[in-house]
Parts: sequence; structure tokens; C-alpha cells
Amino acid sequence: MDKALESWRDSGFDLSTAIGEVVDNSIEAGSKIVKVVPYQNKKDKSNETIIFADDGIGIKPEILAQTLKIGFSTRYNQRKGLGRSV
Repeated sequence: MDKALESWRDSGFDLSTAIGEVVDNSIEAGSKIVKVVPYQNKKDKSNETIIFADDGIGIKPEILAQTLKIGFSTRYNQRKGLGRSV
């Protein structure tokens, strides 16, 4: 697993790509409102947390537990959505 994580880190998947992925998921869920809010630590002014909120349809209860597994998707090889036209 350590090599997999290292490989992903070196694959160009950076913060802006990660944020874009969450926003893309929101849009695909039918969201009309998407909020991305960096939460600043008042002690040292660091941004360690980003809060995402939307008004999309949400995650089906039967797959909710799987969504945090590395590599899980309900849209393998789907070419719709932002950045997926290739």
C-alpha cells in the first residue's frame, strides 16, 4: 500500500485536482449550489481543512460506507463530467 500512495502522490493529483474532483461530483449529483470553504486555524493561520457543501442528491445509503475506500467509484470509465471527455 505504501508504494500505491507514493505513486498517486507522484501522479500529478494535487490539491486543485482533488478540489475539482469533489466539485465535479457535486455537479454530477445535480447540485445548483456548491460551496468550497477553507477553514483557517486561528492559532497559526494554517488551512488544514476544506469544507465542501452542496445541494445535490447525496450518496445512496447502500454505498456510503464504500465511498471512503481507495479506488471506489460508481462511474468507472464514464466519460461525462468535467475533465472526463478524453
